[in-house]
Amino acid sequence: MFGGLVVFVPLIVLLGGAAAALVSVRRAAHPWELPLPAAEARLRDARSSVVGVTTGLGTAVVVVAVGLLSHSPALVLTGPLVGAALHAVVAYLHETTHPRPTGRVRSAKVVTRSIGDSAPPVLTVLGALAGSVVLAACVGGIVVNGASSQYVWERGNGLASGGLFPGGAIALPVLVAAFTAIVVTGAVLHRVPARPAVPTAPAWVDDGLRRTSAHRVVRVTSAALLATAGVLVLLWSHFAAVYGLEFTVNPDPADQPMPVGPLEWLVEPLGLGGLSIVLVGLVVLAVPARGLRNPVAVGVTTA
Repeated sequence: MFGGLVVFVPLIVLLGGAAAALVSVRRAAHPWELPLPAAEARLRDARSSVVGVTTGLGTAVVVVAVGLLSHSPALVLTGPLVGAALHAVVAYLHETTHPRPTGRVRSAKVVTRSIGDSAPPVLTVLGALAGSVVLAACVGGIVVNGASSQYVWERGNGLASGGLFPGGAIALPVLVAAFTAIVVTGAVLHRVPARPAVPTAPAWVDDGLRRTSAHRVVRVTSAALLATAGVLVLLWSHFAAVYGLEFTVNPDPADQPMPVGPLEWLVEPLGLGGLSIVLVGLVVLAVPARGLRNPVAVGVTTA
């Protein structure tokens, strides 16, 4: 059953993401349906998104590759979070340099906006939950194992062995990277409602552009937090499998049953839970922004 989940669930995720993207494209507003300033603003947002995704993904790949080559689990685990933080930095620079209306005559409506108006609620909640799991897993790892990244337990014959574990050597870099990504993402969400409105654009157009920008940064950061949380839960699954076990030298399987530790009952739930969290992160990364919907498709009157 577990093997079937590993094979089929990623396939379902990819198919679901492709279907969602197709539906989003079909319902999107075409450039000729938008005022020229709005079409230019959407193109500018899209270019910034491409730069941010390229920068974040490239950084994550490089950090993970360096971690694998140098056998540094801390770098491997922080790679996605560092990439998400840089993606958010690019988004913040884009928001702070958003062009203001120009011309001798300008007008604007006074509109009260908040972070909740543009931030995607589901992705924001998932990111918050994932951040809580990362915090709990890292703090728990430091409490249980101190600064070491290897969990060492005594065997019945006096020997010792070790397994990868989120002690301080891993937990502290992960916490710093996660905190940085969350703070920069929060700064972007704070800037999105405050950026200048697009001149001559209807309210539904301006709101759609803000929702898209907020969605893009929350999506990447939440996906990185979910992936990191899932891997940390898998490491705790390994800890549950070996905690409290005692072995003998060269045991004979014919007359000695497999040893079972007191936390053995947590192994499968933590393993499946960790894998599920990682897959949810992949789903989040594939969820397209609502963006600017075709006014006819969503029943908006533009007249």
